[in-house]
Amino acid sequence: MKNFLFDFYFLKTSFSTNDEVKKIYKNCKKKNNIALFSLEQTNGRGRINRKWISKKGDLTCSFLINRDFKISQIGNINLWFTYILLSLLKKKFPKKKFKIKWPNDIYLNNKKIAGVLIETSIVKKKN
Repeated sequence: MKNFLFDFYFLKTSFSTNDEVKKIYKNCKKKNNIALFSLEQTNGRGRINRKWISKKGDLTCSFLINRDFKISQIGNINLWFTYILLSLLKKKFPKKKFKIKWPNDIYLNNKKIAGVLIETSIVKKKN
């Protein structure tokens, strides 16, 4: 199994962290996993291509994982990542009551504090 080490990138502002992380990956010689963090995102998107509005200072990030997944696993990636994020939050803030709202949101005190958007690319393997 491939490891989950990341090359980290930080931006003050980005149009869309998902678009930016794909550009970085395309221009990299080494095809490592990438973690991109931005303090401001001006044109992010959520599920069903809805506009994702983030305020300056919100943490917006995208992770590009260069790994082969079976098509049957793709639906589980979102659940896995949302659960990992929830677990990290609960560990860091054990007295807070975080909840997952199906399928991809994390709430605290009935307010959405995070959303997970998974984009996949299917690439035909070369023989």
